[in-house]
Amino acid sequence: MEQMLITRVAPVMSVMRLPEYHGGHWRFKGHVVCFPQDIQPVVSVLPRISVDVLELRSQQSTNAEAVHEFHVRRQRVHGALLWLREHTRYYGDISISVENLEQLPDDGPLQLQLD
Repeated sequence: MEQMLITRVAPVMSVMRLPEYHGGHWRFKGHVVCFPQDIQPVVSVLPRISVDVLELRSQQSTNAEAVHEFHVRRQRVHGALLWLREHTRYYGDISISVENLEQLPDDGPLQLQLD
């Protein structure tokens, strides 16, 4: 979950693993359209806030739908962003939002804050 909070780009798609008798391959569902756009204003302030992070669900053919609770450590997120900004060219221009960091738990589950 902490990786989802610090990633600059988060593609959204349905991904399914086919059963072993179908080879156990991965299958993607739906349509994807890619086109150039300026995403800099959206991806330059990290970490993402909890409403920007999608709630992930997994479903297996033998189980009912299960919702996963994600564990977050605020200092790990902050430390990772500092390291990325210092050591990678892709994160060199990010702003680390103290306000967004303060919304994260010290060490616990991420609570989606929907208004």
